[in-house]
Amino acid sequence: MNKELCILIKKAREEANLTQEQASEKLNIAWRTLAYYESGQRKIPDDIAYIMSDVYKAPVIKYIWLKNTRCGKGLPNINSKNLIENIMSLAINLKASENCLQELMTIGLDGKISAKEKPKYIKIIDTFRLLVKDITLLRFHKNI
Repeated sequence: MNKELCILIKKAREEANLTQEQASEKLNIAWRTLAYYESGQRKIPDDIAYIMSDVYKAPVIKYIWLKNTRCGKGLPNINSKNLIENIMSLAINLKASENCLQELMTIGLDGKISAKEKPKYIKIIDTFRLLVKDITLLRFHKNI
């Protein structure tokens, strides 16, 4: 079991002001089972992780859960250092992406990407990926 997820679900439960007994009742599981999940002794089933996210009002659980699956391996890490750093990174990447949309529209006018256009297209997509990462970091910042 991923230690990061175990720590996260326990912290989310505590921040929701729920005891293990209260949370387990809302999750429709035994409190001992919840204790096993939080300690990493048992793997959390998909449906329980999903419900935890809703019960604890912590969408980051869904993100971390997905990140730890094969499908989510390419998702950016959301370990951010501080809010101002995240905001500055977003500002820098927004500025860098100002012309990307126009360039992307020019590339896509004919409905295909030529070999000549491909390097520029990849660069544009990489720029947009940085924006997605910055927005994700802000969305799941520890202070919200």
